[in-house]
Amino acid sequence: MSDKVTTALLPPGATELDGNRGLPDQSRSEKLMALLWTVCALGTGSLLLAPWLTLIAKRDLLDNAGIFLALVILAIAYRHYRKKAPTAPAESSLFGAGFLCLASVLVSFGIYFHFTRIAWVSGLSMVAASIWALSGYRKLLYWRPVLLFGLTIFPFDDSGVFSHLSVVLREASQRISTLLTGIFMQLQIKGNVIAIDGKFVEITGACSGLAIFSSLIFLVLLWQLIKPMKMLALLSLCAGACLIAVLTNSIRLFLTFIAMKYSSLEFALAIHSNLEILLLPGAMYCLWLGARRLTTQ
Repeated sequence: MSDKVTTALLPPGATELDGNRGLPDQSRSEKLMALLWTVCALGTGSLLLAPWLTLIAKRDLLDNAGIFLALVILAIAYRHYRKKAPTAPAESSLFGAGFLCLASVLVSFGIYFHFTRIAWVSGLSMVAASIWALSGYRKLLYWRPVLLFGLTIFPFDDSGVFSHLSVVLREASQRISTLLTGIFMQLQIKGNVIAIDGKFVEITGACSGLAIFSSLIFLVLLWQLIKPMKMLALLSLCAGACLIAVLTNSIRLFLTFIAMKYSSLEFALAIHSNLEILLLPGAMYCLWLGARRLTTQ
């Protein structure tokens, strides 16, 4: 009688010889799938890591300081989030699997056509899609702050989409700064060349304020890593960071024009870059006020 009860209590597909091992066939299939998934992940990761290392090696140490800092913060955040991860059972998602297929196609497209930045972002999307597909959408929402902050480890520059963004920021800053300068003094504008009392200066891409904007976006992603916020609030804060960057850069150009008027052109150009460092704390404070208001709401 006891043998029959024991046999009846065994899981489907298991035998008495399996003892307490449960389902040997299922565990082997899970291990095989995990092994195949690891091999695919390592292969894709190596293809994405190679151009990242190449680009990092070509940049100056100062240019890579932000990326190295982001890597340290990301490692600390991953450890912290992993310790406090919810213990709810995993829920596979068909939508997550579909998104994973789409991200895989974009990674392949970026690698094949050497669009490295598309491949990097798509690779990060693959990680998010994997969490969604295997663990459910709630687990993805939990890890979203870490995944979004992962964007800061990529060495983006003023090429591609960022070149167009640089042009937009430069034109907006030039219009605001020249409008403000015209209240106090006469100036001539021809394209992106500004003339004040016979002194000429060209507003180039380096004067767009893209560095200010990148620094503020870094702070936005860092803030939501510490205090996660809803996606709408995060997008609103990113839009606010763009506006603050334009206003900050406009003030920098305005002060440069003032220095041109009442001093030499060499002095104005010398303080131009230093003004960015002096004005950045004020921009960070304005951004912090907006972030605190959005998180309290």
